[in-house]
Amino acid sequence: MSRFPCRVHDECNGSDVFGSDICTCRPYLTHAIEEAIKTAQRGGCGIVIYFRKEGRSLGEVTKYLVYNTRKRQEGGDSA
Repeated sequence: MSRFPCRVHDECNGSDVFGSDICTCRPYLTHAIEEAIKTAQRGGCGIVIYFRKEGRSLGEVTKYLVYNTRKRQEGGDSA
């Protein structure tokens, strides 16, 4: 049986583009790309589907308002 790494990823500008620690999306995307490359190098294939919509369909402004509020709470929030 062959491996076929597959990741369906929703766009997350804060994490994917700017490397923000508020969200944990980027490591999942990076891992998926690495696994697809490793599999391709062994003669297989992998796929990463990247949806160009901000995750959770909140929109950029709402998402950052929520994240900033959570981060300012006592103890903060990193996810």
